[in-house]
Amino acid sequence: MKKNKNKSADSISVERRSFFENVVSFLKPAGSYNLIIFIVAVAICVSVSAGVRFKQYSVWTENPATHFVGNIPMMTTLDSYHWFKHAKDYKAGVAVEGKTVPMLGYMLAKLSAFFDNNVYKAGIYLIPVLASLFIIPLCLYFYRLGFPAAGILGGLVGTFSYMYLARSCIGRVDTDALNLFFPFLSSYFILVAGDKKDLKSISLYSGLAGFSMLLFYWWYEHPGFTVIYMAVLIAYLFLNRIGWKTVAYASGFYILCSNPLLFWEGIQGVKSFFSSYFAITESKVVANAIAFPNVLDTITETQKVSINAVLSGILSEPVLAGAGLFLFVLCGLLNWKKIVPIIPVFVLGLWAFRSSNRFAMFLGPFVGAGLGFLLNIIVVHCIDWIKQKKGQNSIKDVVVYAMSFVMFFVFSSQTGISFVPFPSIPVGIYGTFIDFKKVSPDNSSIFTWWDFGHALKDAGFAVYHDGASHGQLQTYFVGRGLVSDSQKELGNIIRCYNSECVHALETADRITPKEMIEKATTYNGPIKTENVYALFTYDMIAKYGAISFFGLWDFDKKSGGNLFFEELRCTGIRDNILDCGDVKADLTSGLINKSTPLKKAVFSNNGSVVQELSYHHDRGLYLELIFDAKSNIVGVFILEEKTFYSNFNQMYLLGRYDKNLFEEAYNAFPYARYFKVKFSR
Repeated sequence: MKKNKNKSADSISVERRSFFENVVSFLKPAGSYNLIIFIVAVAICVSVSAGVRFKQYSVWTENPATHFVGNIPMMTTLDSYHWFKHAKDYKAGVAVEGKTVPMLGYMLAKLSAFFDNNVYKAGIYLIPVLASLFIIPLCLYFYRLGFPAAGILGGLVGTFSYMYLARSCIGRVDTDALNLFFPFLSSYFILVAGDKKDLKSISLYSGLAGFSMLLFYWWYEHPGFTVIYMAVLIAYLFLNRIGWKTVAYASGFYILCSNPLLFWEGIQGVKSFFSSYFAITESKVVANAIAFPNVLDTITETQKVSINAVLSGILSEPVLAGAGLFLFVLCGLLNWKKIVPIIPVFVLGLWAFRSSNRFAMFLGPFVGAGLGFLLNIIVVHCIDWIKQKKGQNSIKDVVVYAMSFVMFFVFSSQTGISFVPFPSIPVGIYGTFIDFKKVSPDNSSIFTWWDFGHALKDAGFAVYHDGASHGQLQTYFVGRGLVSDSQKELGNIIRCYNSECVHALETADRITPKEMIEKATTYNGPIKTENVYALFTYDMIAKYGAISFFGLWDFDKKSGGNLFFEELRCTGIRDNILDCGDVKADLTSGLINKSTPLKKAVFSNNGSVVQELSYHHDRGLYLELIFDAKSNIVGVFILEEKTFYSNFNQMYLLGRYDKNLFEEAYNAFPYARYFKVKFSR
């Protein structure tokens, strides 16, 4: 009886094992693919990716008034001007001692020779090509796995996912353009190295992986990737049962080709990454025992968002994006060993769920790869009848790639393929940078909010605050000067920036917040230059909430302000009633909707007050109606008292400034106003 039971159990076990093996076999269809047809498919994929981005530029050229200042095309990220400055310095032979010109700056400088030395146009034509290159190593990777459709769809979905397209669109001259390419390239080389058996080939591909990381460092200057990929290389080689001596040789070759001097810096880079993005929700950065607000709290792309929002950053339908990720995970489980080299990129994408939504750009290729994995299986099994015919592989290849493109275009509306970006700096504001530079002294410095710092430096000005140096003390005092109601305090803060005062505060030991504020806001010592200008721009109205968060930071409570300009959409004034939809402001009684009192209603034309109505209410809000020189409405705003009396509002929108402290140097209202600081002796 026992024997019969054992036989029965063994029979069931065999049946179960057979069923499992059949499922795995179904999900891993065998077959080879023609390399030439594969190359053609990849070339089409890359061409479509670059072509859509160039199409964005053609839309720009049809609307030059909003996208060009003279022969300068506008950029779609503020950081672009940082790289243009590097390119110009390199062309002029100006270099920072001990510093290598960044790869992007070098490329722009060299390519500009083909565009009449216009680095801006060079950037416009360079980025669409660079942003599409990641498709090549990604497709090679999945071609080697036997799922070429996964590579094609991974490339198409990845390049047109909302987050990646927004970060690599036309005018986005920044490092995101190759931040997928180099990691995928290194992953591919590690994959190939693990498949080799001889020491020479393993060392060669390990060295290529290291060299791609060296290039990545020149491009992105984040050496932590070098350390992570070395760990992946070692793990993958051991998983493929390669002897420890060979692994040692391969690792040494990787280190040699990636520059061994970067390894210690790479370890520190990994630590910095974890500390930055694990603690992103903490709003304090401690320096010199003083807790400053964290600038990342005010930058949209670094904010943590919901799972649906992350998935919607890839495809507009989060369920479809989620299905793609699930299918990729399934593909990874079935091919777990060969997926190891690409895991760093996948984990970086998953970081979007834990930390910053900017990492969603790394997930797009995996969503597409998952969908392509499923398509590859379906197509191969549906054309089994081809196996009996001559030329089966070529027919199978054509169907696989054709269906990949068809499948993508079926749901292409779910991607950002029709997205056309808008310049990060309005042409009206950027134009003032160019025009004011022509009439200002060569050694002029600009004191303003950090956003346009790189563009101002590129235009030829010195700045105290930009996208590479924002945060902590610099951001706090710039914000404080803008939101303060004391123009004397603003002048003293600017004087402090225009001297050794700020450096002394940054390096001071055992200084309290109160002492720090006192020194900066009352500083009356020596200065470096007389040519310093306070700049106010129209975009700062919308950014006033972030400015007040820093400028009104309470060091004891560790919290910031939350002041803003509430803009109304108004249709006109009739019988002295300002009609703004649900909001009706009675300019005679000074009441909003017959209940909320006003303290003042101010009419400003071209940056100067032309009429001011005061109301006898103990408390209330402030109403501003702002017009340009042609009496076109610029904006209607409701303000709190602190905002109304801030230096930003009084000097910029109302034109009320202390002529003993400031002199208006250039008025391009409403876009920008420049005030020269009068440094009294």
